[in-house]
Order: sequence, then C-alpha cells, then structure tokens
Amino acid sequence: MDKKYVKMADLVDNEFTVESVGLAKYVAWDNDNKRFLTEDNWFKGASKKYPITTNLGTVDMSATNVGNMFEGVQHAGQSNIVGATFNVKSNGKTGMEIRYFINPVKSSSQQSGYDKARAQADELRPTQPLNKDIPITNDFSDYEGF
Repeated sequence: MDKKYVKMADLVDNEFTVESVGLAKYVAWDNDNKRFLTEDNWFKGASKKYPITTNLGTVDMSATNVGNMFEGVQHAGQSNIVGATFNVKSNGKTGMEIRYFINPVKSSSQQSGYDKARAQADELRPTQPLNKDIPITNDFSDYEGF
C-alpha cells in the first residue's frame, strides 16, 4: 500500500521516522498551466527533490534538506537516514519565504562523545560541598579575574 503524500508544512513541530528514500526527480512550477512539471532529468528552472517515505506519509524534500539530514546523523564519516527520527521546525513565515529546519532526534544511545562526557561529569559532580565552609555555586561575579 502506498503511503499518502504529506506536505512539509504538515510536519512542522512533529517527528517522523524515515522508512526509505526514492530516486531524485526534478520539479518546477508551470505558472501558465498552474501545475508542477516533473522529469527524471534536469531541465531549466527545475529543482532536485527526493521522495522520502516516512511513518507519516511520503514527502518531497529538497536535496539541501536531505543533505542536512545525512549530516545530522553522520558518525565517523558514515551516515544512514533510513530508520532515523527527525523533528521539523520552520521560521514561521509563509509562501516563498518559509524555511524548514530538520534535526535528528537523538536517543541516549546516539549521544555524541561530548554529550556522554558531559553526562558523566554531571554524575560525578558533588552535590554537597567537600568543605562545609565553602558553598557550591556557579556565581563567580565576586572573583577578581572576571
């Protein structure tokens, strides 16, 4: 069964999981006939789009958005967006001015090395002062070096 077509605007403030990525196609708006022209090969005025099948339906994404998705999940020079979950935000504008921001949703097993080190440091941080006369604080305003 084919999944329904979903617009990017429908994904804003939602999460989706990529199930597959289709072959690129080239799309341009035909203002005279009020419809999209779609070809397998590039033609003047066309932009490259990839059909992305998600758990919410199929959405056409620009090559830039797909590239950003791959960049967001890359680890040690490799990336695979199939099976990855992303969330979508927009700049709040409409029409030609709208921009979408697609970011990976990282589970605890997908944390970066920096995030893991920070979590370990937080676990090791004392909750009580070692010297009862010196309180634990992050306020360094009275320190002369600042």
